[in-house]
Amino acid sequence: MNVRLLIVFSIFISGVGRGEDLPRWSPENTFVLIVGVLDWQQSSLTTYAKAQRQDVALENQLLARGVPADQITRLLDRDATLKAIERELEDLARRAAPESTLMVYYAGHGMREGGQGVFANFDIDTRRALQTGWTHQSMFETISQHFHGKRVLLFADCCYSGTLEDVAAKLQTKGYAAACLTSASSSNLSTSNWTFTLTLIDLLKGQSLADQNQDDKIALREAALEVAQSMRHFEDQRSGFALAGMSGDLVLAEASEHERMGSVQPPLRRGQYITVSSDGRDANARIVDADALTGRLVVRYRDYSQFRTALVDPGLVQPIYEQVGPGGLPVALPVELALRRASVDGKYRELLRSFSMPSEYETYGSFKEWGKWDGEQWGGQTDLPPGYWVYVYPKWYIWGETSVDPRRARLAELKATRQEVAARIGSLRKALENATAQEEQVKASIVELESEWSDPK
Repeated sequence: MNVRLLIVFSIFISGVGRGEDLPRWSPENTFVLIVGVLDWQQSSLTTYAKAQRQDVALENQLLARGVPADQITRLLDRDATLKAIERELEDLARRAAPESTLMVYYAGHGMREGGQGVFANFDIDTRRALQTGWTHQSMFETISQHFHGKRVLLFADCCYSGTLEDVAAKLQTKGYAAACLTSASSSNLSTSNWTFTLTLIDLLKGQSLADQNQDDKIALREAALEVAQSMRHFEDQRSGFALAGMSGDLVLAEASEHERMGSVQPPLRRGQYITVSSDGRDANARIVDADALTGRLVVRYRDYSQFRTALVDPGLVQPIYEQVGPGGLPVALPVELALRRASVDGKYRELLRSFSMPSEYETYGSFKEWGKWDGEQWGGQTDLPPGYWVYVYPKWYIWGETSVDPRRARLAELKATRQEVAARIGSLRKALENATAQEEQVKASIVELESEWSDPK
């Protein structure tokens, strides 16, 4: 299980109001603990490349935003023992003034034990994770006992990072305004890439693509939507977001000005996620701009520890229609766009029936072109007509005709199957990587249980 990041912010808010009087994060009143662990004392835990590590890049961005250097404590790798983490968090919490910000950042591995989240400090023994790891309960107790500020914000990029919702909820009961924004929900694994951190750094820089309502500000709720889209389209995973007494209007940054090189031609648009087909391979990207001279799209790809840009021909791209909301949950398309998507851009005609079945998202995602099926019953529906089935969240659409030659349809079907297989291979590779980190813990648990329940000799 891979944890790339955990960040805990407690945010000073200058006031609540309208327009220019929106609540704002105050960097100069912020105390920061940065904990980054990319290798461990326990050799069975998967290690990560330290080149271009984004925990350090995040620290640099916080400094650039105005957090004083003497208010930042950093613990990396072997310096990040459990004792050191808890000591430094307590020290920062004690030093923070009533109106100040407390920020805690963690990068490493994470797991669920005993109904709570645990993050792997350098000296963790995963066979005794609750006793030797940095637990969510310990984090909550340290903050609630020693921090005298009012607001706490939790950010996490880790397997099961959504379990931080429990910490936020507990902090709210102690009088704090809390929230959490995470790369994963409480029930899914997380990528080993730095995608969440890269997105977070962009947000703190004021990435204009995140300014959904174009008010020249990046609010917490907009940040959650930006993270949800980035994690869904670049990493194929659901993120997490919860407010526990904190305003979603909290301003994290002023949106930076963007100098456009050209106009993105409809139906494509700036900021849209797309699939680029090149050299027999498909890769997701995001439209940043268009080149005024060539008309080619300026797109952004995700690598392990960076976003990179490239120029691509508009003819090589397909728009990603799926939309997600804060927390990574799907959002239904507008009726007209949903019908266009369901017809596969005119491939199918004569809509015979449609019916809602949101639960199919867990099986097929936001879109599935099933093809010809003559079944009469499905999902509690009866007397269904034979036809061509297409799923666009949250509905199935049954069409009577196809305008595509059968041979061309078969080629399109084979291409779609190849794309699904490639995506499945990528998911399996990610699952294998995550499973490796758990293998030692599982083996140790088996040995322990066998020892406890073996017959006495």
